[in-house]
Amino acid sequence: MQMKFGKNVEKESVVASGKVIEIDYTIKDDNGDLLDSTSDSAPLSYVHGGKKLFSELQEALEGKSAGDTAKVTLLPEQAYGEHDAEKTTTLEAALFETTHDITAGMLFEIPTGSGVQLVTVLSVEGNEVLIDLNHPLAGKTLHIEATINGIRDAELQELEQEK
Repeated sequence: MQMKFGKNVEKESVVASGKVIEIDYTIKDDNGDLLDSTSDSAPLSYVHGGKKLFSELQEALEGKSAGDTAKVTLLPEQAYGEHDAEKTTTLEAALFETTHDITAGMLFEIPTGSGVQLVTVLSVEGNEVLIDLNHPLAGKTLHIEATINGIRDAELQELEQEK
């Protein structure tokens, strides 16, 4: 009998396409500096074989069980691409939804035709905000360690969302 996350999961459940996998992860750069982690947030859940997680990490997790750990290193071209200094644009400050003053270094999600994009504020001059359209991790080699917390069959709705 297979249970939902947070309960006992049968050891014979393994990571495979069409399964929902819950992982805790850390991402570090080449210097060992922590870039992202689930340590202060909820674990990440994804449908294995879908588009939500790097394919290289999915391959490393394939066939593993709850409690197992996988490690991968992704070069910039495998992750968020090289940093492109030309990918900047200026927007009016009124377009940003915030109750705080907009300052350099702030991250915002902006709507695009295919969802949302994470951008970084480079500078603010009057009512104009210069933003960097590169992903904040563009140009970085990522060292990822992921531990599997749980595995369960995906529901039809979850599979449909991955198409």
